Amino acid sequence: MVAAYLRARVPALILAIGLIGLAGCGGSRDGQAASSANPPPFAVLQSPATRRDASSPSVARDVLKARSPTFSITDIRDAREVLAKQEGWLIPAAEGKLCLVRVVYPLVPRSNGERLPPSISQTCASEADAMDGRLMETQSLSTTFAKRLPTRVDGVVPDGVHHVVVRSIGDAKKAVPVVRNAYEVIVVNPRSVSFVAKQARRRRRYIVQTPSVAGGRPYPLPSHRR
Repeated sequence: MVAAYLRARVPALILAIGLIGLAGCGGSRDGQAASSANPPPFAVLQSPATRRDASSPSVARDVLKARSPTFSITDIRDAREVLAKQEGWLIPAAEGKLCLVRVVYPLVPRSNGERLPPSISQTCASEADAMDGRLMETQSLSTTFAKRLPTRVDGVVPDGVHHVVVRSIGDAKKAVPVVRNAYEVIVVNPRSVSFVAKQARRRRRYIVQTPSVAGGRPYPLPSHRR
């Protein structure tokens, strides 16, 4: 209700100033404080907030407009930037969801002489699905439908995972480091992302299949484990 009231009543300038202040002050979501007995599966969300974690006012306003899942001012404050090569945040949301929110710049920067604005990509999953590696998105970086498509792959994995393995065309494999619970890479025709994580005192290998992509569109992806 607070977010709805702000969107409807508060002028854009005041909202922007308020969001910047809130994003920098840190804190935890109500009822989600970490305990020594049950540490959070995504440590980045419990790390102290820094200036790099604060999203721009325009991104915050766009996220607050989402209807499913919904976000609050507190959620925006608890966002943590997880992608180093682009603007991307891990943001907790209502209904126990986690969302990877990213600024997506158009593949063709201009149309009819006018500069095209970036858009906001939002991919969400439950905490359980995120722990299985299902919080991931893929984006084609080609404007054609060629057989070999350079593709950006971004995703989130649980604590203790230091790298993922991305398989691509011709069964090529690439090890990608995990930083702040996230990874990002550009490969040609990705097929799957795999990693090993320890859950319930057992080490398991998780494999997330990546579908074909077109037009720079992000896709929610299925996964399985073995």
